[in-house]
Amino acid sequence: MNDKVITVLESLLAKSADGKLHARDVVDTARDEDSPLHDFFDWNDSTAAESYRIWQARVMICRIRITKDPASADPRPVRVFINLMPDRHEGGGYRLLDSVLSDEEQRNALIRTAIMEISAWRARYAELTELATPVWTAAMRVAEEKKITLPFLPRVSARCD
Repeated sequence: MNDKVITVLESLLAKSADGKLHARDVVDTARDEDSPLHDFFDWNDSTAAESYRIWQARVMICRIRITKDPASADPRPVRVFINLMPDRHEGGGYRLLDSVLSDEEQRNALIRTAIMEISAWRARYAELTELATPVWTAAMRVAEEKKITLPFLPRVSARCD
């Protein structure tokens, strides 16, 4: 099932004018009862509004994982799609993680996104200094190396935790 879902999502991404996978397109495709995406959604309009379906699409996109090298010493599932902080302020959308990692500008945007999320995490768990201090110190070292400044911390919905 995971392969069929990934295939449909990659197909939508390939058709996208801006090179991003959008939750709206996922919902529109999932309307077809034969779509492998269909059962991820609640189609009862008395209990679910369109915005809820879009939220469900975001959750589904965030949860898609693959194991790149199952034979390796450390086979771990990795995300297929990623949502960069700049995209969250420009209409949303998800990108293939492999594409982001191979493009220097997008990779740096992912690093900035991670550091901002670590900063928010630090604020959320400030009382747990035994966790926050080492993580924060490492994140700030990377931020300094990449010359990343931390502006205000925006509230972001539909995070992929």
